[in-house]
Amino acid sequence: MQPTNQYKRQHYVAQFYLRNFASDQNKKKVWTHTKSNGSDKEEKIRDVGQEHYFYALPQEAIDEYNKDSEKKVDKNVVETDMMGEIDRYSSDFLIPFLEDIKSSDVNRVLSPEEKQSLSLILAYQYLRTPKTRQAILKLNSIPKDKLSMQMESVVQIATLLNEDQKIVEQAIEELLTMDWVIFRNKTDLPFITSDHPIVQAPSNGIGFYYYPLDPSVLIALFDKKYREEHSSQLIVNRVSFVKDKNIVRYCNNLQYEQCVDYIFSHIKFDKNLITQE
Repeated sequence: MQPTNQYKRQHYVAQFYLRNFASDQNKKKVWTHTKSNGSDKEEKIRDVGQEHYFYALPQEAIDEYNKDSEKKVDKNVVETDMMGEIDRYSSDFLIPFLEDIKSSDVNRVLSPEEKQSLSLILAYQYLRTPKTRQAILKLNSIPKDKLSMQMESVVQIATLLNEDQKIVEQAIEELLTMDWVIFRNKTDLPFITSDHPIVQAPSNGIGFYYYPLDPSVLIALFDKKYREEHSSQLIVNRVSFVKDKNIVRYCNNLQYEQCVDYIFSHIKFDKNLITQE
């Protein structure tokens, strides 16, 4: 019999992803900075970017879903079936992709197939964090203490079990309409990440999204309006070398400002990582 706490730790930031920011050679630890109290601690990756039973569904939602579904589910089905499958797919794609990007030059072109895979990965990562969950609750006017059948059955069961893929499909569709650039960090300052790793830059009606893949590689997405207004400044669907530390600091500061509380990095956090010079 499997232990009841087998799926106790449920990660909203995937462990394979956090290993890209590991602080030790065995890729088991990461530096964690807590924004609310300013503390820094080197922690096991399995213990960060997670909450106990984060995806676990309430029994009333399970009972309601199982009444009309041929496939019966239990409370940990999102973690075991959906998130597990997504994380395996993401890991299988991103590990060789990162290796290839880091050995490429500025002529490396991002293929449509790669953009499709990355869009799927980004969509799920964005939708799975506590910050996005609370945004959905707020949008639907559901109090935090009422996170029960209405939220869980509609958003988690229906969407994440492929019964209704509208949220994910809409996110992927939006991402694919944007211009993509792969930033390769050539400075001695690393990209950092957080408990909400896909961040959005403030803008005047133009969308900008940034997603660090490791300390040296970051995906940047720009609304096509930006290229229309700055056509000579953006070469899309290619690798771009970043040699300005302030660009790195800008991306890092977005992580700091938009995280819920935790910054993750392979080195101990320092204000120099986010403060413009």
